[in-house]
Amino acid sequence: MKRSVTARLAGSLLALASPAMCVLAAGAPSVVEGRLTQVTSSLVQLDHNQTYQFNPGLAQCFDFRGDALTCDTLVGIGYVDRARVTLRGTNVQRIDIIELQQ
Repeated sequence: MKRSVTARLAGSLLALASPAMCVLAAGAPSVVEGRLTQVTSSLVQLDHNQTYQFNPGLAQCFDFRGDALTCDTLVGIGYVDRARVTLRGTNVQRIDIIELQQ
């Protein structure tokens, strides 16, 4: 009897933990790199084909030295020659400029 209670308890704990682990894995940030062919106040387009949601007020942006800058500055420029973009799902969390020719 004791063994079956322990087995049921372990099974219940595993069942509760599994969805939580899936949610954490799905929400883990990912990083992509390439040319930002379009930067607007609502989206970032990478290499003319991948589009991600972008909110300049919530994202963090950094220049090639690693210094913070407002993401509205990138919206004003409209593109970045090479950038590293940190995503959570399809939402841009951070943009690091690697190269910007002006």
